[in-house]
This record gives sequence, C-alpha cells and structure tokens, in this order.
Amino acid sequence: MKIKKLLKVLLFIVAAIVIIKIMIYYRIPSPKEIYVYRNGYKVVVEKNSPKFNEVVRYTRQRYKLFKYRGKGAVEDNIKEQELVLEFIYDKKYRIARNDFVKILFPLKTKLESSNYNEEMYFANELNSNYYVGGIGPLKHSNKLIDVLINISE
Repeated sequence: MKIKKLLKVLLFIVAAIVIIKIMIYYRIPSPKEIYVYRNGYKVVVEKNSPKFNEVVRYTRQRYKLFKYRGKGAVEDNIKEQELVLEFIYDKKYRIARNDFVKILFPLKTKLESSNYNEEMYFANELNSNYYVGGIGPLKHSNKLIDVLINISE
C-alpha cells in the first residue's frame, strides 16, 4: 500500500516537472525593444514605456501550446500590412527548436472564421529580412490589437 502511494507521488512530481519544462520551453522571452508597424509606418515601444509590459503580457496570452510548426516563411515587406508586431532581442533565444533574435507577429485586425488563425515567425540574425517558422496557432486578441493601434496613432 505504501509503495502504491509512493509511486503516485513520484508520478505526480514527474508530471509536474514535465509540464513546467514545457511551459518554460515555449515561453516568449521579454524583448529588448518592441516595434509596431501600422500600414508600413514603424513605432518603437521602449522598455520603460507603460505599454511595453502590456504588449508582452497580451502577446504571451495568445497561445497555450503550439499545435504545428509550419515550414513557411515571410519577408520584410510583410511589415507593410495593416498591423505587424515585432519583438527585438539582444541575444539569441530558442522556442520550439527555432533560434531567434527577432519574432514577427503579423496581426489580423478583424476576427476571421477561427479564433486561432495567426502565427509567429522568427529571424535568427538582427539584420535579416527573412523570417521562418509559421508557429501557431495564436489566438486573436482584441486587447492586444487595441493597445497596438493606440500606440501607433
């Protein structure tokens, strides 16, 4: 009887460790800078801005666990779209086997057929104009959209 209880406790501990590791593995790190592109115009959100933490928080809330890893790519000209968010880092990080120094989030300002229909893309060099990945799905966030539009006005 004691062995059964001990095994249950050990199983619970192992499961908790695995869940914590998965959450850390997929956590988007806080960036050094945030760029908001709206119709091709760029606005820099500094780390000391009150909106900085809001953008990071709402961005992190957009995913649970990634269900797919696309082989797609986008180029820098995607920043000409209606609304695009970019996180800039001062060192390389890794999410879902993607090394990166920049993350690009093309955003849809209007909710389409699915609540989860957006992706994020990675660049592994600061001077790169090419982003790979297509990691998703990311949940649409009206709160994030509202904050970004407010920042870019």
